[in-house]
This record gives sequence, structure tokens and C-alpha cells, in this order.
Amino acid sequence: MTVNETSKMSKSETGKWYDDNKLTNDKFCLEMEKIIRDIIESEKLHVHIVNGRVKKKDSFLKKYEDKRYSGINQMNDVVGIRVITLILEDVDKVCNLIKKAFDVVEEDDKTQKLKGNEVGYQSVHYVLKLNATRRELPENQHFVDKVFEIQIRTLLQHAWAEIEHDNGYKFAGKLPKEIEREFYLIAGTLELMDMEFQKLSNNLTEYKKNVSTNIKESKLEIEINSASLNEYLDEKFKGFNNVEKVFGNRNALIIQELKDFGINTIAKLNSIITDEFLNNYKNITNTNYSGLIRDVMIISNTDKYFNQVWNRNWEAFDYESYQFYKDCYKHINIDSICEKYNIGIQF
Repeated sequence: MTVNETSKMSKSETGKWYDDNKLTNDKFCLEMEKIIRDIIESEKLHVHIVNGRVKKKDSFLKKYEDKRYSGINQMNDVVGIRVITLILEDVDKVCNLIKKAFDVVEEDDKTQKLKGNEVGYQSVHYVLKLNATRRELPENQHFVDKVFEIQIRTLLQHAWAEIEHDNGYKFAGKLPKEIEREFYLIAGTLELMDMEFQKLSNNLTEYKKNVSTNIKESKLEIEINSASLNEYLDEKFKGFNNVEKVFGNRNALIIQELKDFGINTIAKLNSIITDEFLNNYKNITNTNYSGLIRDVMIISNTDKYFNQVWNRNWEAFDYESYQFYKDCYKHINIDSICEKYNIGIQF
């Protein structure tokens, strides 16, 4: 679809146009989806999904006839991208990224069209085209005149939209009055839930900020949870480029191991991370926060860890950790531990 084709075509001509442009539109869709995903990931913004689609031919022809368009150029949603966020503020963040990365042809914020006493479909829609910089790239020469639609909304807004707009579902069309009222009450509830999730996110951000401030000021009597543990480790090991700053989806397990070890505050954890450990740990490679915490406990009290905590939650030392013990903590006798507890070594 290009913005220059304005003359009204017959149904057969429209169908031929669709077929002739299908391959290019497919490529255009994939490229726009990739660009948008890359933009979002580059800003470390977490969203639920980014996906694109080319409108199916029957839907394209039906809409072209029903809307009485005067030309193909008015069909701005043949290629469509959808971005679903988890919270409300991320809708605004994605919108700002999009407006910087593309030229905006049209903007339509459905939320702003609802009156104060109305509930219903909420989403931000843009019709976009490549900006001047991207239009000059050789790989985009087939797309310089093309436009596409992008819809940006939260997961809960998306749930409402899918139910409300699915013409094959029982809620489509005009509902009986009492059921219609219930239907829109649910829409209002979803909107309130979106607001509550945003409030929850804001509270967590504020909590992390306060925890970070306390840690930097050495006020460490803080309950250990995923947020506080991450903030503490990020600060304590910020110069350790050899440690991957992730738990590998084992946050809850590591926190439970710490509690089983008798550590339930950041202060208690900090008390067993000695200067000797910090100096030695600069020599380890290929580890993450989960491995680090386990190393701290094992070095602090080997028997206590394996008798009260381990419970076969893992069954092998990676070779780097094994060598770390061999080089820096010979008194622990890592080979005896491996033999006693039937622990392997991953090379």
C-alpha cells in the first residue's frame, strides 16, 4: 500500500492489487515488527508482546467496500503491528519511542474519546511511515511510501478489546439492557485494575528506591526479598563484571535457602560476605547471583549448608566454581564434598 494511490478501484482491481502487493507487505510487516521490537528492547522496556499481521484478503476487501474508500491510500491498516504492555505507564513510554522512531501520519487515542461517565475500548493507534533516516537505507527502498498502523494498549485493555470486538463471540452486537450494563461494569473493573497495577508498580519502584538509599547508607536491617536482594547485590558487586547479575529464575529458591541457613535480613547476609571472599571472588568466571549466594553460604559454613539447606536443589558444581574452591579455599576440600554428597562437576 502506498500513499500515492488515490483512485477508486473495482473489487477485482482491488483484489489484484492485494495479490500483487502481498509479498512486499509481508516483508514490510516483518521489518516493522523487528524495528519496533529492537527499539523497545534497546530501552530495556519489558512488554507482553509485539506482533504484526497483514490483513487477510477477505477482510481487506470487505473493509474497502464497507468503508466506501475513494482510494487504496485510505486503507492504512493493511499492515498492522500490536504492542501489548503490562502496565499503563509503559503505553506512554512505547508511544514516545514510536513517535521518535517514525513519522506519524495519524494519531488516535481512543482513551481520550471516552467521556467521564463512559467506559469501553481503550487503545492508542498511530498510522506511521518510515522517517527520513530509515527511508534512505538501501534495505528499505521498497518501503519508502508505505504506511502501517500500530495499536498500543495494556494487557487488560487488550482482553476487553478482544471480547468486545470479536464478531464471532456471544457478546457482539446489541445486548439486552441488563446484560449490557453488567458488561460495561466489567469494563470499568478492568480499567480500575489497570490503575491498581500501575499503583502497585509505582509502590514497588518507590520501595526499591528507598532500599537502594538505605543500602548505600549502610542501613542494612532490611527484610530479604527479591527486590532488596537484587538492590544489595547490585551495589555490593557493582565492580564484578565476571558475575552475571541474574538469578536464572531461582530468586524464590535462593531466598528460601538463605532463610534455611538462618539469614533473613540484608545485614545478616552482609556479615558473612567477608573482604577475603570479595577479593577471591574477583577471580571466578561464569557465575551469577544464584551461584554467588550459594558460594557465600558454603564458604561461611560448609556443613550447615549441605546438612540444612542443600536438599539436592542442585547436583553439580560448574568447573569454574570447582576450581575456585581448589585455588582459594583448600581447607574446604571440595573433592571430599563432591564424594560425600555425590555432587558432580560440569565441564
